[in-house]
Amino acid sequence: MSLPKIKNTKGTLVPIVPIDSAKVESRFFTIDEFFAIRKNPKQRHTPTQAKKNKKLRKFLPMHATDQINIGKLTRDMQVYDSELGQYVTLKAGTFVLLNGHTRQYVWRHGMSDKIPEEIYANVYLIGSPEENDLYYDSYDSSHALEKNNQKIYGELQQLGFTPSSKRMTSGNILTGMNFAYHVHNNDHKNVTVNHEFFAEQCAFFIEELRGLDELFLNKNLSNWNQPKVATYLCGAKRYGVSDPLFLKFFTYITSKLGGTNTQIDSGKYDGATHVNTKKWQGKKTIWGNGSDEGLHETVSYNLYWLEKFMENKHLSRPHSSWRDTTKDWGDRCVSRQTVVNFFAHTNAECGE
Repeated sequence: MSLPKIKNTKGTLVPIVPIDSAKVESRFFTIDEFFAIRKNPKQRHTPTQAKKNKKLRKFLPMHATDQINIGKLTRDMQVYDSELGQYVTLKAGTFVLLNGHTRQYVWRHGMSDKIPEEIYANVYLIGSPEENDLYYDSYDSSHALEKNNQKIYGELQQLGFTPSSKRMTSGNILTGMNFAYHVHNNDHKNVTVNHEFFAEQCAFFIEELRGLDELFLNKNLSNWNQPKVATYLCGAKRYGVSDPLFLKFFTYITSKLGGTNTQIDSGKYDGATHVNTKKWQGKKTIWGNGSDEGLHETVSYNLYWLEKFMENKHLSRPHSSWRDTTKDWGDRCVSRQTVVNFFAHTNAECGE
């Protein structure tokens, strides 16, 4: 058999290797057998993802055959269960899902209009916890950032919006948008970026994303990160994308000049200055657990000072409750919209 000769970008031949068919098989599982398969130890919060997934509510045949991958342990092994937060021992011969957790949950709990009698899956032999992690991370393509970034652009186009900025067209908003979406849905668990929610998230923030795209086009406003993306989306839901004071806040905190003291008043500073001068430690794109290192902290801090900025309040330091800002932000937005709707209705009646 003649094989093609493929070179990489450096001009080196890429080896073509045979597939070890002894380590993989494809077979049917009855729906009961599929329900009995254990979740992967690395999987977290399947109920949260399943309840928000609208695409699986209407059954399509491809749901039972497309990209369902299962591992079969070849020996007893001790693995860390992310959801339980402890080590568990799994016996040789145990089946574990590599993906398909959401489908399993949706069908098991009657959340789809139809349930298949059987599913078709690839089964891989797994000989170590490290091999399980490798397969899980490889097949859980919903968490592959590059693929997700590419999908965002398509979802926005489906909604009639073709973004113009490089940051938006490349989808470099995913972590921030995902966090902001869960803030507004009062879901404060660590829910990773999942392509199954993109359409819903993009639709929820479509007007805010249009406004954000405009800001991204301003070359003088280049100091963006995922916490600031989340802050903008949450803030725009409450104050609107065209509020002059709201836009001034983001002009201050995203300026490429990296301004610090935007306004000073006898040792008391405005909200933008507090955001600019705050130094965060650690990785800012994890969700955080009460320490100064995650989205719960950075976005809460930003939103707290955004609120004070909109109220034109100058303070020397934040109130101790600032960490809780994301917990009720969605409710504050709903309350504000109720007031807006009331006055709009009242003005319309007066006009009549």
